[in-house]
Amino acid sequence: TDIGGATYLATILSGGQMNSIIEEKAGNLAQYGLDKPQIRAEITSPSGPGGAAKKDELLIGKMLKDGDKEVFYAMTNLRPHVFTILRTVYDQVNQDLEYYRNRYLFDFELGQPKSLELSGTAVAGYSAGGAPLRYDRRGESWVKLGNMPGTKESPMKESQVENFLSGQHAVRISAFTSESPNFAAYGLDKPWLAMKVTFGDKNTVETVLYGRKGEKFYAARQGEPAVYELSSGEPSSIEARLKELTDTSAKAAPTAPVAAAPAPKQ
Repeated sequence: TDIGGATYLATILSGGQMNSIIEEKAGNLAQYGLDKPQIRAEITSPSGPGGAAKKDELLIGKMLKDGDKEVFYAMTNLRPHVFTILRTVYDQVNQDLEYYRNRYLFDFELGQPKSLELSGTAVAGYSAGGAPLRYDRRGESWVKLGNMPGTKESPMKESQVENFLSGQHAVRISAFTSESPNFAAYGLDKPWLAMKVTFGDKNTVETVLYGRKGEKFYAARQGEPAVYELSSGEPSSIEARLKELTDTSAKAAPTAPVAAAPAPKQ
């Protein structure tokens, strides 16, 4: 699920979005429309005793007028009282399930990646013979690895790789397509771009494929069946990031050699 949407729902469940308390201990839920609620939302998390599953529930009942405001009766399984929530909160909860789906393409967090590899037609103009672009982290800095045996690695400009990773990490899924698609129908059998990231203490590897088909732009996580639609403007943004990533006009200065200590006087 999407972290932002689920967190908002969890805040409501904990009572953080209450408008006013109507009854401390409700005896007749029918008068509030809570015996047969129009919305029942549940969140299950491993936060119970000993890591056991814990279920939080929100019920939303009838609407009523409170002055010039529309509010709704509600209650949770955490407390016995009935309270009201504003129409704005109701509208947030009354979303299609698509709203709560995870829209991130990558699992890595910024600062975690140790290596980056890019391949596909999108990088063909930036490497000899269309070879993949490969980058490794060395301490706090990044280096570009040679594409051919015997070629030297070169230091990257400060934040050059991190900016590319940050931009790609920020890309969000705009729509969900088939869960068991034909990748060729989305241009993913021969991806426009394949982005492989190694990250974390366990050297986790994840690869996202990007494909263009007509005016549409798609992505898929390698090894998973789902295909996601992205904004049609994303290819231009990615191309701009690639141009910045491969810009050699202002490379990082190589580490200066340590000067030899002067010979002691005789």
